[in-house]
Amino acid sequence: MKAEAIPYHQTKHFSQFILKYISGDTSLRALYNRTPSIESFKEQILEKKSQNFNRNALVTSLVDQYLGTINRSRKYFYCCYRSPVVHIYGTSVFFV
Repeated sequence: MKAEAIPYHQTKHFSQFILKYISGDTSLRALYNRTPSIESFKEQILEKKSQNFNRNALVTSLVDQYLGTINRSRKYFYCCYRSPVVHIYGTSVFFV
């Protein structure tokens, strides 16, 4: 079976904003650091590897924000909190 490529705009699955970003529209340049290109991925990965941040503080902050949106008790979710990886599905928080 032969694979065929079609332009993103023909799929009708992307907003005009995303289409402009993908095409490198200069009017959006102030909103991002790197272009969406293969060449930029290596630079982005190296930059992220060199950044030091407290993953537990990040997760705690994100969970606090999420809990505020569903009005749940912190005790319910923090009773099993031990991992920096959290999955949020609907109104449930899963710690991996």
